[in-house]
Amino acid sequence: MRKNKIALSGFIMIFAAIPLRIISLGPTVTEEIYLLGAEDCLVGCTTYCQRPEGAKKKEKVGNVVEVSV
Repeated sequence: MRKNKIALSGFIMIFAAIPLRIISLGPTVTEEIYLLGAEDCLVGCTTYCQRPEGAKKKEKVGNVVEVSV
């Protein structure tokens, strides 16, 4: 089985398949998702995620303390 590695926020995550839907629970992670060019996979983020501009239009899933997914 081929493993897909993604480095994000100093961590290396290994997936059996590349994720198609991502929910970010932090503004820094949201910005990194945009920097990686994966904003089309981002389906939700926290109320604190205000940058880049496109993050404001994503569905809000609460915040890091009160998550609603």
